[in-house]
Amino acid sequence: MAQMDARLSALATAGQPITFASIELPLDVIKSEIAEVASGPFAALAAEAVIDAFRASANGDRESSGGNDRMAETDLADLSGSFAAGLAGQPSPMHLASTLEKLLTSSSVVQALAQPLFTGLLSTFSQRIHDEPILAAFQFEGAMRLAVSKAVAPYMLWVAIDQLPTDAPDDFTERLPRVLGVALDCWPDEGAISTTIRDKLQRLAANAASDTDALFELGCDDLRAALTASEMPTIVASLAKARERFATVAGAEEARPDAEAYAAVCDSVTAFAAGDFDRLHDATGRLEESFHAHAWRLIGLHQPTWLRPRRTAEAAWYQMILNLRAAGDAISPNAWVEPWSALDAVLVAYNASRTIHPIGGESELTGLAKLVQPSIHNAFLRKNALLETLRVLANHHEPPSGFDVHSTQILLRNLETQLSSQSTSRSSSRTPQGQDDTEDDESERTRVYRLAPMLLLRLGEETALSITRNLNDREIMALGGIVQDGDEARFIGADPVVNPLYEQIVDGLAQHSDFIGQVRHTFSALVFQTLLFLKSRADLNTTTLFGKGTKENPVFDYRRTWKEGQREPVEADLQMDFAGWLRSGPLQSAVIVEPIDLALGRGDVMTHFGSLRYLTEMKKDGDSADPGRIETSYLAQAAEYGNTSAPFGQLLVLDLTPKTKAGTLRLNELVWLTAHRPPAARIDRAVVVGIVTGNRLTPYQYSA
Repeated sequence: MAQMDARLSALATAGQPITFASIELPLDVIKSEIAEVASGPFAALAAEAVIDAFRASANGDRESSGGNDRMAETDLADLSGSFAAGLAGQPSPMHLASTLEKLLTSSSVVQALAQPLFTGLLSTFSQRIHDEPILAAFQFEGAMRLAVSKAVAPYMLWVAIDQLPTDAPDDFTERLPRVLGVALDCWPDEGAISTTIRDKLQRLAANAASDTDALFELGCDDLRAALTASEMPTIVASLAKARERFATVAGAEEARPDAEAYAAVCDSVTAFAAGDFDRLHDATGRLEESFHAHAWRLIGLHQPTWLRPRRTAEAAWYQMILNLRAAGDAISPNAWVEPWSALDAVLVAYNASRTIHPIGGESELTGLAKLVQPSIHNAFLRKNALLETLRVLANHHEPPSGFDVHSTQILLRNLETQLSSQSTSRSSSRTPQGQDDTEDDESERTRVYRLAPMLLLRLGEETALSITRNLNDREIMALGGIVQDGDEARFIGADPVVNPLYEQIVDGLAQHSDFIGQVRHTFSALVFQTLLFLKSRADLNTTTLFGKGTKENPVFDYRRTWKEGQREPVEADLQMDFAGWLRSGPLQSAVIVEPIDLALGRGDVMTHFGSLRYLTEMKKDGDSADPGRIETSYLAQAAEYGNTSAPFGQLLVLDLTPKTKAGTLRLNELVWLTAHRPPAARIDRAVVVGIVTGNRLTPYQYSA
């Protein structure tokens, strides 16, 4: 044991302060041993001495390091550099984490040690990912903390993020989402690196070790996008996407109460924007329950200092939503019994919608303010009594002490401007035909986005606006509520693998001009049932799926390696299994097996919805399950059936290639969306491809 280790142990046992002076060793001994100590079990204790030395230096009080010599600036620099180099070689995740936690709470230490420590942590990081994954995760977290504190330039870290391996061990990947989420908080709009971080989180969302946490971080990113956007479609689409991700995480097996809380935040905002105060009360009730559950979950758990801003943000959202509920209660009645307190509640929400994210001035509404403030405006404009009360309070009465008179006047001025604009619009509507209707269309579009956002997102703008053009606000809200209730039902028993995969495929299909209206609803329903089928068949549940066989008559499971005397699985096995799955679910009346005279051929499984029909083509392959080869071999045939209906179809392939004990692929590695365009064609045929893994070993065969 080094001399310094023995002294640190003795000081800690005696409960004495640890400084270079109290260590009582010559400076040259401390210099020679500090790197070794930093890489050993007493690193956190040595960190206390380093912190004390920098504190004394900052105060102009040079501490003695032993004997009669006083520590010079150059000596302190040498010691700190050696300590940082030694700590970068620390082999214990526990000691590294505890030492970093101490060092990075001192601003003077951070400034002095940041660069050598940052460089040291990243120098061995990539080599340790596979051999020492937990240690590598703590090194990565430490480097991230230094970068987000702006103590170092982040470029080395950005390179490390870009080079993160896709095959890292679970012990490493399960810790990545939280750290990458903080990075996205810090650099949401940094071009290539922001895109890279989002791509890494998308990949982590497809990994069983990190899926729920990655989806949560992506939801936070969507919520941030909603707050900073200035266009209503972007605001609403981002808010809806955030809500979907949070709901998926909240319904997962390893559910997070904070995800349910943020889903309720999204519901609260959209409910207030639509003026649906019953739904607002329901959402705020769920929000309270979720935040309380989240608080109980954290009792007794260590919360790193650098992650506490997340808790502050949660508290800010909680207070904001309570303000919205109070404002909703205030603007619901036709008259105010206690006008000053009611108006105060409205003004708090009116102003808080700006301060929850400090972007935009009074004339430039963004994000939350663009949803909240129009709802308050419309409540006053619909109720003359409230508007007249506001005018009287703003102009003729002495307010109570501390009342926000300035905001009252701003609100009234905005309302008067809106009234004047509406009056001008009504006058313009009586002008001769042929006048440009662009402004009216934009106003109607904004109205529907505010009152029924899910209606627009699910039906598309053209269809939704054609339905709502002659409806009043209450009727639009009712229609939007029906769509939202149906959308929320998808998240009952939400699956952190199926749901993100479904959303990814639907987002890709949405790029196709024909994926609108009835086509969107029907083909999306087929895709969702197909994903559920593929997930269920990825589990080797032979007994529950095919019944219990006997020794003389064993069950034939087309997914398993066939035994001596059994036939080889064929396409028809997959075909009948998939058709049976569809017939036992919500699409039971829409299934036809092997329809003939279809595009001059015979299809495998067709689902029809009136005049719309979609073919799912079945294939088996014992040579290769490589996606490129699958598409080259079978995609053209699968796409051909879409020539006489909507240009969408599916291809399911039974993979009969020999399997090894290395394991099989996950669901989100076996499904993808692709497209085929025949020569001289102008329209892509979109095809969802899924692979059913066959010729499989049983789980016990994977053991050595």
